[in-house]
Amino acid sequence: MDRNRQMWGVVFLASGLIAMVTTLMAFIAGPSVPFAVVSWLVTIYAGYRIWRAAHPATSFWRELSRRTVAVVTFGATVAALAFVAAAPQVVLVIAGIWVAAIVVLVVMLGLAERISR
Repeated sequence: MDRNRQMWGVVFLASGLIAMVTTLMAFIAGPSVPFAVVSWLVTIYAGYRIWRAAHPATSFWRELSRRTVAVVTFGATVAALAFVAAAPQVVLVIAGIWVAAIVVLVVMLGLAERISR
């Protein structure tokens, strides 16, 4: 199994390098877009094979959803910071929404705990 993982690691690194180069070239020359798409798909598949070899019993969709939540949260944070940098007067609105979201999450967790008992 380790040899298979090493092979997919090499594929992952090589296709990732090609994907980065062709993505940069896609901004200069339009015809390199199909190569960028194919190389990114190969990189994603190789990464999946490496992960699957290391975690054979774990649910892929559960892990994907956890990572998606992390990426979306990071994106929302970056967007909020960019928005605050552009319009500083909305800091109180964003802070209020954040506090309200935290309160709603705490209440939902409390309800879920009571229901599970």
